[in-house]
Amino acid sequence: MLFASLIFVHVLAGSLWAVGAFIIGFFVIPSVLEAGPGGGPVIGGIVGKRKFPIYMTVWAFLTVASGAVLWYLDYAAKGGLAWLEHPEG
Repeated sequence: MLFASLIFVHVLAGSLWAVGAFIIGFFVIPSVLEAGPGGGPVIGGIVGKRKFPIYMTVWAFLTVASGAVLWYLDYAAKGGLAWLEHPEG
């Protein structure tokens, strides 16, 4: 049950992290740059009021941490360099 829960957290947080980066990179930043000085309040709202960087950091941390625990449970717990014997290794 722990393994399945960690996979769920890993996939969900990774998806949110990737979609957030995609939307910011391909839609928000270009629109703000086109708006010129008027784009400042938009970014201020995203960063200040909506706390988007905090969400991105939490999603990134959950993705990496759950991935590390999944790796540990699947490979490292089996002993040393046993993960090298798998195709992923």
